Amino acid sequence: MRSTPFAPDAPIPCGFRESWGFLMRLPWGHPFDFRSELRNHSWRRTARRNEGGKTPGVLPLERTTMTQTAGAFRSTPTQDIRRLQEILRIIAAHGFGHFFPSARLQSIPGLGRLFPKEGGNAELASMTMARRVFLLLQDLGPTFVKLGQLLSTRPDIVPEAFAEELRKLQDEVPPFPFEAVKETIEADLGVPLDEIFAEFSETPVASASIAQVHHARLRNGEEVAVKVQRPGIEAVMRSDLHILYFLARILEGTIQESGLYTPVAIVREFESALSRELDFINEGMNAERFYVNFQDVERIHVPMVYKEWSSRRVLVMSFIHGRKITDLAGTEIDRREVCELLIEATFKQVFIDGFFHADPHPGNILVCEDGSIAMVDFGLAGQLTPEMHRALMQLLTAILTKDAESIARLLYKGGVTNTRVNLSRMTADIEVLLDRYVGLNLDQLQVERILPDLITLAVKYKIRVPAEYAIIARAGSTVEGLVRDLYPDMDVMQVLSPYLKKLLAMRYDPARLSADALKTAMRMITMLDDAPMQLNQILLDLEGGKFRLGIENEELRRMHRTLKLIGRLCAAGIAVGSIGVTSTLLLHSEAIPPSLHWLTVAGVALCLCAGWAIFFGALFGGRFRKIRITKLLNFLR
Repeated sequence: MRSTPFAPDAPIPCGFRESWGFLMRLPWGHPFDFRSELRNHSWRRTARRNEGGKTPGVLPLERTTMTQTAGAFRSTPTQDIRRLQEILRIIAAHGFGHFFPSARLQSIPGLGRLFPKEGGNAELASMTMARRVFLLLQDLGPTFVKLGQLLSTRPDIVPEAFAEELRKLQDEVPPFPFEAVKETIEADLGVPLDEIFAEFSETPVASASIAQVHHARLRNGEEVAVKVQRPGIEAVMRSDLHILYFLARILEGTIQESGLYTPVAIVREFESALSRELDFINEGMNAERFYVNFQDVERIHVPMVYKEWSSRRVLVMSFIHGRKITDLAGTEIDRREVCELLIEATFKQVFIDGFFHADPHPGNILVCEDGSIAMVDFGLAGQLTPEMHRALMQLLTAILTKDAESIARLLYKGGVTNTRVNLSRMTADIEVLLDRYVGLNLDQLQVERILPDLITLAVKYKIRVPAEYAIIARAGSTVEGLVRDLYPDMDVMQVLSPYLKKLLAMRYDPARLSADALKTAMRMITMLDDAPMQLNQILLDLEGGKFRLGIENEELRRMHRTLKLIGRLCAAGIAVGSIGVTSTLLLHSEAIPPSLHWLTVAGVALCLCAGWAIFFGALFGGRFRKIRITKLLNFLR
């Protein structure tokens, strides 16, 4: 078993209770045993604890269930505070405290003692940074594992070395008891379990952090897979989301380079993805759409959803017998055919349907005994708008024709940027990229590798591409990796060539081109119709003095903040000085009776305190500016 610096009996970092004791003494909180709470949230230590007398490998409900009100799970402020303390301790135990001095957080009272300047053991020091982040997220629990899995699909946010490690994150946790499964099904569906299923296996066929799957048989004899949500998991993840938002806001106010992908925006996107994954109704709708898209495709299967027996926490689908696509050793299944089916399914999802599986890892792709494949787990799916679908086809066409200028303009047009982009330099970089990946003919094209690199290049020029493009790029890389592992001699482009030619024919179909031309003409007519009115509005604004021209300048903004600080300090200094002089005069005045001298003494004391406050305000007022972490990010990449 891997030794970890975060052991149940590890000592609490020096100064932790002194530094963060105020969190325990807040009005809504109460003193508690930090180590017991730490164990209470950790899935690894929970399983280890169960070995001593309880059912081995079973996660007790009381350990994961938080406050429950009318069927809705919610976390309390006290639980958020405890979880925050736990997260901070795990971060410190994994040796990430040495980054904080560079963030100038050591000057905050108590925080420097929590995050030591030199932390970590020899084992951590020998690991890569990506591996250490992997272990950190694994020990932080299911929410952070899901966050790592989401980030692994975004080459525009995390470097490839980190994405490769994060893809290894598996939310394997002990199953929860069958009694809880039965209770959840009966509560959501409103009927006893026996009235729905003739048979129901109490042992799950798969167990993860959000749900587990059981094999069952309906009353009509059909085999089904029943996916049941883990009790209390929504409360745990919502509590972690509150803390992630809190930490993200701190980072956003501290790090200067967080403009392209702000921490709060990343957490917000994660919250949206997590909400969709926790809602099995959404997954059922995704599965139904995939079922319709592939119902006429031979040897590619999608399970059918039984809507009448499904709910927000229960999903019933037809059971598909198969094995993971990576478990074909010792079988007579034709691996080449499996790879061809996988490539065909991926291409159809992205370029034909515009609706694709956003998480095609090996556990979500099954291979049946006859060599056909099946896709499962549709909690995360991507949707391309008609404009995005058209732009993606144009991008693929530009790649095939080695049109670097068109690629640069498509990335610039489809993305979001707050700065001016040097398209000429970007075009030159794309030409170098095309020469590396694109051969003289179609069979030598490596489109599955060029897309992630194009996304990375866009990030280099501070262009934020749509999340769907980044997810497609990562999904394509995942599929390409599976194909290379299953059948190393597979010529991907030989399989894709017929589909690409068909796609190009569709792209330049006269009927389609005429429809696109008509849409463009209609937009131009609308724009020309609106131009006189907009020009008239500009002239009216100029005439009335309402015309505004926004200019962004960081130096002017910094000067404005400095002048504002100086003004406040001067005003406060004048007020404090006036109070001090008045109090001193009154103290020596014979007209004031001795019984009221305490008022003048209080005034002098107030002046002293205010004076010290002004002094420290002037000393530290401009100190905590946003820091630059470019060198650190370059080191991590």
